[in-house]
Amino acid sequence: MKNILELAEHLWGADGGLSLAQETLLRVAYGLPLSREQLAIWKEATGQADRALGFFRRPKYKPTEYRELSILSGRRSGKTGRCAVTVAIWEALFRPHKIPSGETFTVLCIAPGVRQANKQLFSLLKKKVLGSDVLREKLAGEPTSDELSFSNGVQVLVVPNNPRLLEGFTVCAAILDEVQNFKTGEFEANLPDVLDAVRPSLITVPGSKLVKIGRPGHKAGPMFKEWQERFENSRLLAWRLPSAVMNPSIERAELEAAKKRPEYFQAMYSGEFVEARNALLPPDLVDDAVLPGTTVIPPGSPALKVGRAFGAVDFATSTDDCAAAICAHTEIDGEDAYIITDVKLWQVKSGQLHAITDYLAEIGLWFSCYGVRKSAGDQSYLSVAESELKKHGVVHERMVTQGAGSEEMFDLLREVLRAKKLFIPDHPVLVSQLKALEERRERGYEVTGKGSKDDLATAVAAAVFKASQHRITRWQGPNRSWARLLSRLVCKEYLNPIVLMYHC
Repeated sequence: MKNILELAEHLWGADGGLSLAQETLLRVAYGLPLSREQLAIWKEATGQADRALGFFRRPKYKPTEYRELSILSGRRSGKTGRCAVTVAIWEALFRPHKIPSGETFTVLCIAPGVRQANKQLFSLLKKKVLGSDVLREKLAGEPTSDELSFSNGVQVLVVPNNPRLLEGFTVCAAILDEVQNFKTGEFEANLPDVLDAVRPSLITVPGSKLVKIGRPGHKAGPMFKEWQERFENSRLLAWRLPSAVMNPSIERAELEAAKKRPEYFQAMYSGEFVEARNALLPPDLVDDAVLPGTTVIPPGSPALKVGRAFGAVDFATSTDDCAAAICAHTEIDGEDAYIITDVKLWQVKSGQLHAITDYLAEIGLWFSCYGVRKSAGDQSYLSVAESELKKHGVVHERMVTQGAGSEEMFDLLREVLRAKKLFIPDHPVLVSQLKALEERRERGYEVTGKGSKDDLATAVAAAVFKASQHRITRWQGPNRSWARLLSRLVCKEYLNPIVLMYHC
């Protein structure tokens, strides 16, 4: 095959071929000419259009084959499935390598864990090779679950992102997939270590390629620094585009649904770098949700009779506070709404122990006043909570409130705040903790508060999520309009003159 575009047509022609942006990327990477339409994509993807070159100077495309590629785009953009697979097969089979006798050149497929590399990059590569008569005849021996060997002396090998396992190879191409997630166990944020281990293996192979693929990630670390300094490195092609531009066939319904969660859309599909530490909840939305002068919505409040109440507990450890919250899933103006009726916080002095069983006895009585029958909490004291709360007719279940498993919970909290469907009591500690929540992605998904005080906020998020999983029984018949009117009492505009201080 004359060039990589012929290979791409061979691999993907039956599946619709490459998109315009995907083809442009390969053309630029291998120094092939561009059409006027492709030049516009090149300017956008490389940031040339924003580069300050002077009034009479315009960015000019100079065909150059790059040794290093950084392909940054959102999910479903085809950066791995189309672009990286094509590059890997081209480098393994069609680059005229002069391999010394007795040596083997290697195309390394590196991802955050062998399973991910096998599942995404390598499995598709192997499928394409085995599905082509032209490529399959170049195999030397049967392929395994993590290796392909070719008769020209090149092997494709899956390797985990462990720097100690990356030395000793003569590498003609290294494909690093999902670089924003390069962190596992003892190797925290180890992309720089992986690059340091791989680059010496590329030096002795003329025309060798280092390809880094992933979402842009946060505004910190090696990929962001590389993007900022891209014009200073003539060996590097830094390419960054949204998913919809790289892959126009992506389902529009999927993108429109994602756009309803702006932070999620920005991180997953926009092709933009995101803040390493973002405020999870805009402070003005938290202020808008506060019911002025109201510290408690009593169990007998008419609005609470429309729906059901659910509880949540964020249990204490030796250094944390213990917090609990009750959320009523109710109806306001005929639409679902969530009211935090009350919150509780237990604090102990340094060196003391939390009286968890005493807390649970108090929580059980408190829950029963509101008719709570289901509650959720984290892993701590799960069996004790199950047995103690069961005495009060409450079924307590575990809910992930930290790490990647909690992302859906905190996304919902942000969503109901934006929709103005969440109302919270005028509790200074709760309000300050909600405003202090930070979303962090530099070590995977994590939500925490400044100063690590987020117990009340976490309990509220868990209670809202638990309540959202259960549909309410709405009032029907002639009394429905009265239910709506009474339920609106919890809205700020109707509640200002009312201060409810009733405690069970």
